[in-house]
Amino acid sequence: MIYNQKKKKYVLKMYKFFRKNIYFHATSKKEYNEIKNFFPTAEVITIPNLIKSPERIHHPIQNDFLFVGRIHPIKGIDRLIEACAKSEKFLNSNYRLLIVGKGEKSQLTFYNNLLKIIEENHLHNKVIFLGHQDGKEKEKYYAQSKFLFLTSDSENFGNVVIEALNQGTPVVASLGTPWEILEEFKAGFHIQNSAEEIAKIFDKIIELPEQEYAAYRENAVKLVDQNYNIDSQFYKWIEAYQNVLK
Repeated sequence: MIYNQKKKKYVLKMYKFFRKNIYFHATSKKEYNEIKNFFPTAEVITIPNLIKSPERIHHPIQNDFLFVGRIHPIKGIDRLIEACAKSEKFLNSNYRLLIVGKGEKSQLTFYNNLLKIIEENHLHNKVIFLGHQDGKEKEKYYAQSKFLFLTSDSENFGNVVIEALNQGTPVVASLGTPWEILEEFKAGFHIQNSAEEIAKIFDKIIELPEQEYAAYRENAVKLVDQNYNIDSQFYKWIEAYQNVLK
């Protein structure tokens, strides 16, 4: 969204001039509401981001929780690490937290704070920074992890979720993200974004019976294939363009 008042006035002026020919694209109900809040009379098309499914990797599942994203305060990585220290079951198991993502020079202080949390809680062997990964290497981490965690304060979508689901990996997402559908499909959890709640879900996952966990993985694939696969869902864009051109 636009916070600079001068820019806001300029955008509003341009919008009023062109509004009959402007259609906004929202990837979620959350993003739709944000657009309508800013432009109440706007025409908004809501279609989620779609994925051209990479090859699904059959890889032995490791006892790893996975984070994929920028090393930035808005991503809630500090809470994720703090949850590791609060979960006795995590501490007393062979589970690890893997963090895949690129650090930003502007966020060096935040990164150093994460290292401090790890040091203070003796988590050196439990929390592993893997740096930036892409391509098949990133897909491997998706495929082999027990759950992906998206703990952002706010996200309009979160492509990492559909990338993980595509590899059959269920997801835990914070309430600041538009992923309540995870609960509907039983493909993950949609939880309060606090270290305490994340620790509780760590405990729950670690204790999941094998058969129940297998069902979460099956549901993850069903969710992405039914809602986010470009081959089965591209018709939504065709219909949207046809409606615009009427």
